[in-house]
Amino acid sequence: MAEEHFNDDEEGPFGQSFEDLNQPGLLDIDVLTETIQPIVQKVSILLGGLFGIYFLLLLSRVYYEHQKVRLLRQIRYDLDSQNKHKGIPYSTMKRGIWKKFVGYLREKKSRSETKKK
Repeated sequence: MAEEHFNDDEEGPFGQSFEDLNQPGLLDIDVLTETIQPIVQKVSILLGGLFGIYFLLLLSRVYYEHQKVRLLRQIRYDLDSQNKHKGIPYSTMKRGIWKKFVGYLREKKSRSETKKK
């Protein structure tokens, strides 16, 4: 790759001579960075703050949802234990399709018998 050397008489990339580019004030990057830096810092703090708040809200939501699930499990356990005690079908009772069908027929038969009385 050939290196290009420019003389001060040649034109630069924007039609300016390289002598003009070396003059102060024409391409003063320090002024540009001093102007943009506070804006960038405020935006980064704002975005970081919003992300932080969103993350904290997400963690709190997960924690409270976990507590709700635990409470619902305890309620289901209590209901199942009461149903077992009283002989009523409960949620962890495993019934196959045939037992469900036979149970449905028995309920239907008992309803028809109570209507006759």
